Amino acid sequence: MSRFIGNRNRFFSAGSVMRRLFVGPFYRQHAGTFLFLYVLFIGSFLFINYLGEIPASESFFWHFVLMIFMVTHQFMVILFLVLAGFYLMKTRLFVKQLLLQDDYGFLKQSLGILPKRTQWWVWFKIELWLSLPLLIYGLACLVMSLYEGVAIYGIVIVFCLLMLIIIVTCVNYRQLLRIPEKKKGYPVISRVSKLNLTKWMILTYSLVQELPAVLITKCVTLLLTFLMIHWEREAAMSPRQWWLSFLLIGSAHGLLAFRAAKFMEDRFRDLRGLPVSQIRHFFFSAGRSHWIIVLPECLILWLAGYGWLALVGMLSEWCILLFFYYFSAYLQFNLKAVLKAGFLLMCVAFVVTLYGFFWLAVLGFFVAAYILFRIRYYCQG
Repeated sequence: MSRFIGNRNRFFSAGSVMRRLFVGPFYRQHAGTFLFLYVLFIGSFLFINYLGEIPASESFFWHFVLMIFMVTHQFMVILFLVLAGFYLMKTRLFVKQLLLQDDYGFLKQSLGILPKRTQWWVWFKIELWLSLPLLIYGLACLVMSLYEGVAIYGIVIVFCLLMLIIIVTCVNYRQLLRIPEKKKGYPVISRVSKLNLTKWMILTYSLVQELPAVLITKCVTLLLTFLMIHWEREAAMSPRQWWLSFLLIGSAHGLLAFRAAKFMEDRFRDLRGLPVSQIRHFFFSAGRSHWIIVLPECLILWLAGYGWLALVGMLSEWCILLFFYYFSAYLQFNLKAVLKAGFLLMCVAFVVTLYGFFWLAVLGFFVAAYILFRIRYYCQG
């Protein structure tokens, strides 16, 4: 790469090489996601035509109305920006993952030839290429908002997109180029020394090693919680609807529970040999940490005036996290098997909830977690 960036056209050559290394692989890896969104977008238009049996001469009008709603409604603007933040975080993690590979280590020396300002500008162009779908939609929103006389929405969307892109560019430039030679084997818990870490290892691990996954999960679950509160104030919802939302929130934390269980198995397997009762082993680290993980959604419900729903939600989500924690260990940390079996069990729980037996589903998760714990660690069925 040095010979590309050592001549007079080094800026453009560096940008071309970077596009080949990052932009192409990113879109190839996420081609399935983009295809799904494209089919969903086209399908929504076809659904509009089918639902109302709209003549072909009027179909464009209804498509136009749908686009206007997406750029002139405050909630849709906020939702789009939240999703854009997730997308840009994904681009950052993708670039970081590539740079940590040995095959990409030469970039640190090669890009060091360029001036710092040029390096930043190269990263900015790469991020623009990675964010091209968002930019196209943002410009469409700006044009549509100007046409409708609410330019503020389009300006906010474009401005926030550019700010997010600049932030990710700065992170790529200042952090991702400093590739560590080798990860040292220090335990995660050494970063936090003031807590009784024997009881909070899962929480510490999640906040330190799995912070991006925690942020994404909590943003989704908190958004769902706020939506439920908003819909409740618009029109009173039945307890069954709230129960279904608790199942969704609990299952959204399943991946965090899986990774925490694998971490504890890899690093602290000897803890199972401590001379304490089975109940204390069962609640030892998973119980306390999972209470804290599901606490934010419950606090929001409590502050909104739904105290009993907060208690029900916290208890049910905590039981679901315990289940996924020990279910992952029972299946020998096979993520594919956990996702398949977990999805089927959540479908059963949904059906049970639809018939009004929510407490039976919650109790089933808790009892199943304890049985799986005994089978996995004590060979008792």
